[in-house]
Amino acid sequence: GSTFLVWSSFYFLLPILPLYLVQRLGGTPAQVGLLMAAVGILSVPARLFSGWACDRWGRRPVQLLFLALYCAVAFSYNWATTFALLFLVRLLHGIPFGGGTTAGQVVASDLVPAARRGEGIGYYVMAGTVAMAAGPTLALAILGRGDYNRVFVAAGFSGVTASLVAS
Repeated sequence: GSTFLVWSSFYFLLPILPLYLVQRLGGTPAQVGLLMAAVGILSVPARLFSGWACDRWGRRPVQLLFLALYCAVAFSYNWATTFALLFLVRLLHGIPFGGGTTAGQVVASDLVPAARRGEGIGYYVMAGTVAMAAGPTLALAILGRGDYNRVFVAAGFSGVTASLVAS
């Protein structure tokens, strides 16, 4: 459940951020490309650190820390009113996203009995795949009934709910 909610939150932003950047901030296609790639820049080192941190300080504390950071960053999209700020938020979003999803995978592999590990990891990965369909659909439905801020708040609350489910 937690994995589905985090990935849904992440996928909420995929169709929304390019629209927000172009329609509200007057962004260019090149800026859209940079913005969407930004999350990956810091997610890679965060994944490496998260794996090490899980072994050093424990899986659950690391997962919960990154989920809390994820929520904080997800809510901060509301305050990104320039391309530079939006790029910074997106860049910073890569840290808790990369670290949290890595820690979540480690927790999941620990929870599943060895005899059913393939099946269990299959279900874990399926949560992200289902979120890939559900997240953008829900985000566009929310955008159709309100404004961008509602989508950003919904993405933040999806992260909060993921944290509660994980704890």
